[in-house]
Amino acid sequence: MFLGDGDSTEILKNIFKERKDYGYRIFEYENADANTAELVNFWKKNGIHTLFFSTENSYSESIESEIFKLAEDNKVHISLIPSITQSDFFLYDLAYIQTQPILNQARYPLDYYSNFLMKRAFDIFFSIFVLAFVCTWLFPIIAILIRVSSKGPVFFLQKRYGFHEEVFSCIKFRTMVVNDESTTSTTKENDTRITKVGKFLRKTSLDELPQFINVLKGEMSVVGPRPHMLAVDNYYKPKIGRYSLRSMVTPGITGLAQVSGLRGDLGDVEVEMKKRVLADAFYVRNWSFVLDLIIILKTILLVIGGDKNAK
Repeated sequence: MFLGDGDSTEILKNIFKERKDYGYRIFEYENADANTAELVNFWKKNGIHTLFFSTENSYSESIESEIFKLAEDNKVHISLIPSITQSDFFLYDLAYIQTQPILNQARYPLDYYSNFLMKRAFDIFFSIFVLAFVCTWLFPIIAILIRVSSKGPVFFLQKRYGFHEEVFSCIKFRTMVVNDESTTSTTKENDTRITKVGKFLRKTSLDELPQFINVLKGEMSVVGPRPHMLAVDNYYKPKIGRYSLRSMVTPGITGLAQVSGLRGDLGDVEVEMKKRVLADAFYVRNWSFVLDLIIILKTILLVIGGDKNAK
């Protein structure tokens, strides 16, 4: 069961509803007052073994303490759901000096030079392979199609934040007609600025191919959090906790959020952005070379099949 409402709670509920393999069955508790006697009866009646307790709740400290005590007495395990608008939980790792708990600033996998060196070596090798064996013949074809479809340059350069929020020029194939809003306005459903060729390039993610040049220059990685427009980052950074965590690693051509379907302006844009940040934060904290390979494989499958969320 869940106690406390919030974006994090809803996201976790939806995950459990979609992923039956986690083995959770959700029991809805309607009484928002969290009457302790009713809670115990609810636990016993439904055989509750796990209580997901949101830190975004409105309960007083005394009621929280009582809930924790009752859960312990009734063998109900409590899992805290931290707020996705706060970053404190994710900036530190719990450690002990004898019996005294302390919070150490977290170190992420790519903070270790051996991991960084492995990732960088793979980026260089993979980029050279793609540029030599794919882009040498595909670039001219795409360039011709772009020039035939609309007037303007073949490539589109856009300023974006990179590692530690250093600004760089992200290279893409131009997919829109030349317009004054290309650096300030994100794409929307049925965006009239997108050309027919551009729509195909976006659907197959082929518009991102020139970014392998950014990878060779060290400005991007093959896999990492997707870099956003400066205006987008500046808008969401103060609104979403852990947003800046994305810049702790080099931005990528593809990322965990993109292969998880979190791409494009779908539904509530702010909620979707929070989900993307969650995926990016997971990637930063749990990076592994195998995870990168899995994301690359999923990306290749999306390129072949087309991404329905690409706009």
